[in-house]
Amino acid sequence: PDLRCHGPGHPPRPRAGRAGRAGRPGRPGRRTASTACRVALACALGVGSGSFACAPSQPVADPTARSIVRSSVHSDTTTPLTRAVPLLEGDAPASGLGLHQVVARSSTLAGQPALELAGDPAVLAQSQRKLGALLAAMTARGQQPAGPQDFAEVETEHLALVNDIEFANGTIEVELAGVPAPGAPGFARGFVGVAFRVQPDGEHYDCLYLRPSNGRAPEQIRRNHSTQYIAHPDWPWYRLRAESPGHYESYVDLVPGDWTPVKIVVEGERAELYVGGAAQPTLVVADLKSGPAGKGKVALWIHASTVGHFRNLRITPR
Repeated sequence: PDLRCHGPGHPPRPRAGRAGRAGRPGRPGRRTASTACRVALACALGVGSGSFACAPSQPVADPTARSIVRSSVHSDTTTPLTRAVPLLEGDAPASGLGLHQVVARSSTLAGQPALELAGDPAVLAQSQRKLGALLAAMTARGQQPAGPQDFAEVETEHLALVNDIEFANGTIEVELAGVPAPGAPGFARGFVGVAFRVQPDGEHYDCLYLRPSNGRAPEQIRRNHSTQYIAHPDWPWYRLRAESPGHYESYVDLVPGDWTPVKIVVEGERAELYVGGAAQPTLVVADLKSGPAGKGKVALWIHASTVGHFRNLRITPR
């Protein structure tokens, strides 16, 4: 049975109604621990001496709760508080969101109220002009694009930041959906996700995102790219894929435009991405580029080619 230790600093519970020791009638009794019990508890608690008694504790059904009960012997830390972050205020985006190169509006998806995000048209237009100039210059030199790295200078960041929460470690939960925006290029996949440890410039952050159009693609190689970790600006997806193939992306079943529950758990240099209510992570990142002491804001993230929907954002900092 699960045992609770009573020793120095852990007073025993009185046993009302039991006779005391001989010569001391009426005193509440005390259960004496067996030698095996005493040794086991002493070892478990890291205590080399002292007098202990064991009493059955209440059973704990949830393994997570059991872990919390046991760890409380060693720590006085309190359970972190989860904050439900409002995304809408009536028919308008919540005033607590900081919009970085996105336009936001109240919307509905599958009958559910949602915050809709899309790239700022003025920012997208400027990016297109830069892209046109870049391609013209390459053509004049007789060059062809070698890959996405050639267009890094025209990439733009699109975030809706939660202004009043500083996040280093903890859990982020949200329901999201993404589809390619009208007129998006052929490579668009409805890229949508969550950025964290976002710096004040809105350009430096870690991010875990989905490629919904890849979830049920006819080719397995595309399916294997359904989820992705990035760390802008130095670690875009194409660099991570080239230097560490398969380490920062994975498969998960996705449908564009469908609500998808996502949970991200961050601790030091490690992050885990859970998708669709799964008990096990879809993607594990063991070396977050922001480092073990990274911290910053949490943000809803979309690519320039995406229209994204979000609801039920909850953040639990630790």
